[in-house]
Amino acid sequence: MKVLILSPIKEVITDSFKMKLKGLNVQYIEKSEKLDKVYELQNNEEKLLVIDPDFTYNLSREVLEKIPNVKCIILTTTAFSWIDLDYCNEQNIIVCNTPYFSSEAVAEWAFMSSLALARKVPLVIKNGFEHDYNYTGIELKNKKCGILGLGNIGSKFAELASGFGMQIQYWSRSDKNSKFSYVTLDELFKSSELLYVSLPENAETNELITDERIKMMQKNALLTFSSSPKYNKELVLEIIKEKKLGGLSFEGKSNEFNNYEGNVWAAPSLGWCTKESMERNSEMILRNIKDAVKGVYANKIN
Repeated sequence: MKVLILSPIKEVITDSFKMKLKGLNVQYIEKSEKLDKVYELQNNEEKLLVIDPDFTYNLSREVLEKIPNVKCIILTTTAFSWIDLDYCNEQNIIVCNTPYFSSEAVAEWAFMSSLALARKVPLVIKNGFEHDYNYTGIELKNKKCGILGLGNIGSKFAELASGFGMQIQYWSRSDKNSKFSYVTLDELFKSSELLYVSLPENAETNELITDERIKMMQKNALLTFSSSPKYNKELVLEIIKEKKLGGLSFEGKSNEFNNYEGNVWAAPSLGWCTKESMERNSEMILRNIKDAVKGVYANKIN
């Protein structure tokens, strides 16, 4: 079986990484382009694909059905909403992810951006770092921190917020955590002074953050995302401009920071990027490849 690694991230696919795969039939494709334009994917050879979203974020049915004889796809991410699992199941394509390698990094980045909102750093930046008391922020100690989704990342965020003296409450689909206070979804939106959303995107989570719940939030509340379930971002931005919400943090595209009015932290998708997380990512991808060529799929998701 041929292993094709499609990734432009040299900090993950390092020379050391490549040395550890010597002896396998591996080809590295670093230049990002549409998969149907990648010549090496078009032959009938059995394939194991390793795909990074920085190479392509579109693994739809229409894209995948143009690639013949795929036996396994290894995603370099924990998230897998960007691949059509129904198609893979129909074609008996095994899909593996790389779980939890960046949980600490993502949680720390999300808390950093929340702290930036609390101190109105986006407004300070947009004002050219002028000394202006109009941008006086708030302290997080003793404030209510709501967490929507107390999974691996959400739990780490809760620990960080708790370390700052915040009162932690949460809503989650999974088992309740006795360390923190469980509240209803509506109560979470109504009473949280900082609300952190840590949910994957799927049909169920896309129904949770409704316009009605957004409008329930307190006037000075802060809203932080490090994942991307669907929500009405335009509504959130509008009520921030109207000073009916304290601020918003999310990961967007490059060079978007100054595109938004008010206390809005719109950073590029760098939350997962630390030296440690990239090293863990690299090691986990290696293990997934070595296992898969032996017919072992420890991180199979379908």
